[in-house]
Order: sequence, then C-alpha cells, then structure tokens
Amino acid sequence: MQRPTFRIGLRTIKTALAVMLSLFLASLFGELSIFPALASIAVMSRTFDDGLRECRCQAVGILIGGFFGCLTAFLCPVPPIWVMGLGVMAIIFLCSSFHVGFSCSLSCAIFIVACMTEADQVFHDVLVRLFHTAIGLTVGLSINYLVIPYNNAKKIYSLLQELIDFLPDCLDDCVFHGLYPDLSPMDRLVERLHYEMSIYHHQRFLRKRVHRDEYIFLCGCMQLAERIQQELKAICTMDCIGQPDADNLLYLRFLGLEVPEDGLPGRHSTDQDDAVTNYHLQKLLEARTYLLRLLQER
Repeated sequence: MQRPTFRIGLRTIKTALAVMLSLFLASLFGELSIFPALASIAVMSRTFDDGLRECRCQAVGILIGGFFGCLTAFLCPVPPIWVMGLGVMAIIFLCSSFHVGFSCSLSCAIFIVACMTEADQVFHDVLVRLFHTAIGLTVGLSINYLVIPYNNAKKIYSLLQELIDFLPDCLDDCVFHGLYPDLSPMDRLVERLHYEMSIYHHQRFLRKRVHRDEYIFLCGCMQLAERIQQELKAICTMDCIGQPDADNLLYLRFLGLEVPEDGLPGRHSTDQDDAVTNYHLQKLLEARTYLLRLLQER
C-alpha cells in the first residue's frame, strides 16, 4: 500500500482561485449555480489544446441538452419517464452522427435536468447555465494559461537523467556477467518521455522563440535516449555477448564499473559476436556521452 503524499501544487492553487473568481463573477449577475465552478475546474488542463477541447465539450453539451430540453418542455410540459428515455436516445444518436460523442454525457444530463424543471422556467435556466458556464470557462482558461502557465521541461530533463543513471547497472549485468537485465524500467522511462514531450509540444502559451528552440533541443535529446534504448536492447538480445574491446573497457571503467584486468574468462564468443557487441556498445556509449554533455551544458 502506497503512503499518502500531501502536496499542494501550483495547479491546485490556480484551480481554487479560478473557482472562487468564477463564482464571484456569476453571483454579480443574480442567482448562483454550480456551473461556473464546474467549468473552471474542467479547463484546468496542462495544455491549451486540452483546455479548448473541454470548452467545446461544455458548450456543445449545454447547447444540445438545452435544445432538447426546451423542445420537450414545449411539446410536453410534464414529460413522463419514457419521453426522457426517448430524448436520451435522440441525443446519443445525434452526438454519434455528428461525431461529438465527447459531449454526449453532459448533453444527456442537461436534458434530464431540463425535463425535471418547470416548463416555463426551462428556457431561462438553459440560458443561465450557458452564461455561467461561459464565465467559468473564460476565468479558468485565463488563470490557467496567463498566470504561471504549466511548463514540464524540468520533468523531461529529470527523466533523461534517470535514463542515464539506469545504464551502468544494466551494462554491468550484460557485459561482465552475461546476464539479461530487466529493461522494462527503461521502456517505461522512454514512454513517459514521449508523453511529456507531447504535452510540452502543445503548450501553446509558451511557444515563443525560446520555447521553440528548447523544444528542438529536447527532440534531439529524445532521439539520443531512443538510440540508447535501441542499442542496449540489441546487446541484451544477443545469443552470446562478446568480449568488449580496450576502448569500450576504458569507458566502462570510467563509468565506475569493475572491469576485470584479465578480460572475461569463460566467455565463449566468436569474433563475430565480439564485433557486433562492440559496435552496439560503442554506439550506446557515444549516445550516452553526447546526451550527458548536452544536459550538463543546458
């Protein structure tokens, strides 16, 4: 069982601020509702694209659900349950047909609430929900992307350093002891790097000249990390790992590994195994050296 971690991040503070401000602004125009708070929470995403997507979801959901709710109130002021069921079916069909399934659940919820509201109040309530949601979305987007916008560059650098630190133990196992280490932690690191790079790429409010240059730099680091992963996997999938040559042994000793002075006794490898091992090992160590130098200079 994992221990609870108590941490209040910047996004948590910005979410609370957006909720308070959106509720305050909505209260200036009359009766208060929960919709400004829900909207401001929903758009507190890590990228601007995700925030816009959530805005579209909220707006389309209220429009579709509100339209069907007003139509039902006009045709049937006190709709029975079976009418609500038909309305939900129609909304789901419409959302699927126009490829707006992301708003399907919210549309159905708005429609059911409208059906349970007095007929002469439905249109007014829908307008109020739409207005309050617009306030929450505007406030949430503004605070999230104008007040210290999220930047995950430090996390990417940290993951790259973790990948570098992961190498020595793996090289010791496979090169000197003929073992096949578990490479799944490295695979997970590379997957997390891809995920964080995708987030960094879509942080539009950071996309100035500096952000663009750093993104290009991080893409180069990412390619080196993938090269390290590929070369290490190539070594670890060999039937017989060959003897490292003098240059590679010198580098491995530089990494802090205990290199036998008399080579690796008992290693029955062919010249071809030695050549393949040294090729991949050299490329791996070159990629590591280059990546480490880039991170240190940065």
